[in-house]
Amino acid sequence: MEIDEAVRPWLIDEIRALLALLQDPDRRACYTALLSAVEEGEVPDSQMEALGALLELGLQSGRFRQRYGPYGEAALIRLYHQTPAGASIVRATQEANQALETLRGQVIESIHFTPRGPGHYRLVIETDRCRLALETGQEGVWIRDVGIGV
Repeated sequence: MEIDEAVRPWLIDEIRALLALLQDPDRRACYTALLSAVEEGEVPDSQMEALGALLELGLQSGRFRQRYGPYGEAALIRLYHQTPAGASIVRATQEANQALETLRGQVIESIHFTPRGPGHYRLVIETDRCRLALETGQEGVWIRDVGIGV
């Protein structure tokens, strides 16, 4: 994957900061290789998991927004969505949105969230024709259950 010149310096800084903390030689080698790839402007498929993990850490912690502002954070989110982990979340969200679209025109009889665990929730929507349960968590949002004519 090609790394846009606008985000390249941020990634280089973040990888260097991470390398300063890493003790494990294997992880250091992994992120040292990622640093070289980012400096070159092209991350190979073999290093996409490490790039995704770095981006996920910075996005979840709020570090990217704090350091690079909302526009920088948005650029890094777009980059994250191109990693395997980010692309998986995008696909799951699209599937959930398609499921929600099927509810158009139906009468909502009940809608509620229930907690499933830390950062993990279930949304249940019952209409006059069906029941749809979605779950959310760090991995994204996914369809948990669909019932027709309930």
